[in-house]
Amino acid sequence: MTFNSQKNVFIKYLLNLCAFLSLILGIIGAVIPGLPTTPFIILSLWIFSKSSDRFYKSLLSHKICGPPVKDYLEGRGIRKKYKIIALIFMWSSITLCIVISYSYSYGVLMLAILPLIASGVTYIIIRIPTMHEE
Repeated sequence: MTFNSQKNVFIKYLLNLCAFLSLILGIIGAVIPGLPTTPFIILSLWIFSKSSDRFYKSLLSHKICGPPVKDYLEGRGIRKKYKIIALIFMWSSITLCIVISYSYSYGVLMLAILPLIASGVTYIIIRIPTMHEE
């Protein structure tokens, strides 16, 4: 094995590690408010496209993550039901965080910051083209 091939293998493993970390953050973002899901999954997909064709195809063919990401990447936008689900989960978790943090005296900060963040994310989600069901 030459130095160049060792270097390429190292870079491939490093990229795969970054892609998996991004994917883990995306999965965590599905349940933690303020941490985005889709950007991390799209970042993972992009990194996998450079480092591992197998993981790239696996993520695109995933029964839950695959179809929405494919639709977005192909320029069709996001389905209306996914937008509604995302907004409901986001605002529910933001509200829950505000209620919990308010009872622990962090409420003033949370009452100010979390609704601003949620409003910004809502604006971004609404601005993404809506894919009409066929």
